[in-house]
This record gives sequence, structure tokens and C-alpha cells, in this order.
Amino acid sequence: MTNQNTMDLAIQCKYCKEVYLVKEINPKDYQEWHNGSAFIQDVMPYLSSSDRELMISRTCDNCWNKMFEPTIQFEEDDS
Repeated sequence: MTNQNTMDLAIQCKYCKEVYLVKEINPKDYQEWHNGSAFIQDVMPYLSSSDRELMISRTCDNCWNKMFEPTIQFEEDDS
């Protein structure tokens, strides 16, 4: 725990098995999201999108980027 008003979560990525620490979560925000009463981005905008995704799907940013690499190739205009 970071302080009396926040909590930290250790979350293991289900793909690479690396453990990540999401810090300084407001327990009331966590409960609201975990109970399904609110969207995570609405109650925890102070977390990065990567941390929120890790909490939702247990997928770390590195694995997410590997799975969803951009596949669109743009052609250069030679004119």
C-alpha cells in the first residue's frame, strides 16, 4: 500500500507471465469498477490506459503491442 487512501495491485500478464505493479488505486474506485457499476476509464482516469488494460484483460502493454502491431502500409506519393 502506498498510503492509507490508496492500494497497489500486483498483476501477472497472462501471456508473458511478467508481474506488474499498478500503484495508488483508490479502493472506492476499484470497488465501483470491480462491481460493474462504472467503466474503469470513468472511475480511474488517473491510471494510464496501459494500467487499465492490464487490470481488465491481464495483458501487459508489451504483449498488447505485439498482438496488435499496425498492419497498414502507406504508399508514398511519387508525384
